[in-house]
Amino acid sequence: MTNNVYRALVVDDQSELRRLVMRALGREGFSCDGAGDGNEAEAMLQERSYDVLVTDLRMPRRHGHALASEVLTRRVRPLVVILTGVTDPRLARDLLGRGVDHIEFKPVDHGLFALKIRAMVDRRRRRADRATQRPPGGRSASGQAAIAQRPRIDPADLEEKLAHLSKILPVSQAAFDVFHMAGSNDFETEQIAVAIARDASLTIDVLRLANSTVYNPCGTEITELKEAVVRIGRKRIGELALATSTLSALTANLLPWLNVELAWRRSVAAGVAIDLLLSRSAYRGSEKGLFLTAIMHAMGRVALAMLYPRQYQAMIELCGKDQETLAAQEDRLLQISHSEVMSRLLQSWNVPAPIHEPLPYVTRPYHCLTSLPEPLRTKTELVKLAILIGRIAVGQWEPWDCVELPPSTVPNRLVPGALAGIIDQTATNAGVIIRFRTEDSAAKGEPPSLKSQPEPTHELAYCVLCPEPFDLLAEILTRMRFALAAVSPEKLQSNEHLLINALRAPPSTLVACYDRLHGDGPTLVITGSGNLQACSRHGRTLALRASYAALQAACLETARPLHNAAGSSGKPGPNTGATAEGD
Repeated sequence: MTNNVYRALVVDDQSELRRLVMRALGREGFSCDGAGDGNEAEAMLQERSYDVLVTDLRMPRRHGHALASEVLTRRVRPLVVILTGVTDPRLARDLLGRGVDHIEFKPVDHGLFALKIRAMVDRRRRRADRATQRPPGGRSASGQAAIAQRPRIDPADLEEKLAHLSKILPVSQAAFDVFHMAGSNDFETEQIAVAIARDASLTIDVLRLANSTVYNPCGTEITELKEAVVRIGRKRIGELALATSTLSALTANLLPWLNVELAWRRSVAAGVAIDLLLSRSAYRGSEKGLFLTAIMHAMGRVALAMLYPRQYQAMIELCGKDQETLAAQEDRLLQISHSEVMSRLLQSWNVPAPIHEPLPYVTRPYHCLTSLPEPLRTKTELVKLAILIGRIAVGQWEPWDCVELPPSTVPNRLVPGALAGIIDQTATNAGVIIRFRTEDSAAKGEPPSLKSQPEPTHELAYCVLCPEPFDLLAEILTRMRFALAAVSPEKLQSNEHLLINALRAPPSTLVACYDRLHGDGPTLVITGSGNLQACSRHGRTLALRASYAALQAACLETARPLHNAAGSSGKPGPNTGATAEGD
């Protein structure tokens, strides 16, 4: 036994199994206590502190689930490890969602199990030591304190938890079968329909989608799955089955900060957008897997939040205080993007690499994509554009969303002149699918169309220094409930309540613009990160990639309220859009 002794509490109603675990842990340097049920274990936890709690689930008097749930609520707690013969995926998913550190299923190699527990405790001790030694960064006092309490997630810990999650997520086996069958020439349409029929929920979703005007413009009711597969198409049905089942599995978990309905709507809209982009793009050879990538791009964040619920709650609170993007918080804490996590889950499910190849890159800035080989660069740019179009079409953003607009060269190269029509059609098609997804829509009342525009509450004079065929920033601001009064650069006379779109403008153009301004009213310059330093000398400046909350707050400080706006309180809500809902 080593001198650096850790303490372990092993809880199991079967005394022989309890002694085997304690003996194995003892050989790895643990001083062990044993308990026969949850009540006995809780009494021991009150008397002394432990580095790790290892507990079975099924026990008399008080079971392990109740014990673990109570221990996880403590501010200072041991690592919580479940060692059980219960293999119910729903129970395992619930425990991971509550913050359990590890689940191991019986029968187990006790020696390897003890080695794993020792490694987990060692990692935790090292993280705690690093946290106390880390110097404060250049952030707000509240941000510094929160970050000091949140050392970076250990990559090995993340990998281990992802491996568990990929096995216990209740993604339908029928969905996997349909996905692989649709991608093969060895199966007939009728066989695919039979595979879909094994899953009642998947059957309903496929028939609903097939009966929407997107796939069934004639309106003749489709009741047979074989006909539904033909209508939707083999190319799409496999990706749709896997995406639908995964979305249902992930969003079934209740996360207090997650608007599940909004996440689903935006995923649908991104999927619709990628189909429209591909139909108008010259890059038709790049289409394989892009629908699946677009519709599932944000689900990795839900998976991460299931594994690290407390960390995500802390990150959300920091985003609210600092108006920072959640992606930036994830980068510091996890050192991995949520889209990369989704790619790894798909990889663990034996989805071919070319299908999810763009996923790890969709959260990267556009300028970082230029070094990617073709066709990966084009595929990634198409997905990023589809995600943005989906958010604009839905008209609802989370405060921590990253607002990033593509360089004009991207849409001009991919879909020249078609962007406005694609956004409009995405809103129409996504709205149709969403209405078909809502049960008893006639009884509940028809949901508002995604094409409906919110009433503006504020007004901004709006000047675009370098006009483009389609102004994406104006599209976002309009849905943010700002009325934009267009002003040409040549006719600028006042900087009263003025927003200058300098995203594509060189600094010299901005200087010339300011020479024509008179007055000292509020002015906001929106620019790219590359021009931030040069533009900031000429007024208040915000560089995109900023959070939606930061963009909205900066515009509110610059805008003038519309006093005749119906029901206006002077400020749009944090999740403005076609409806008052809050990735």
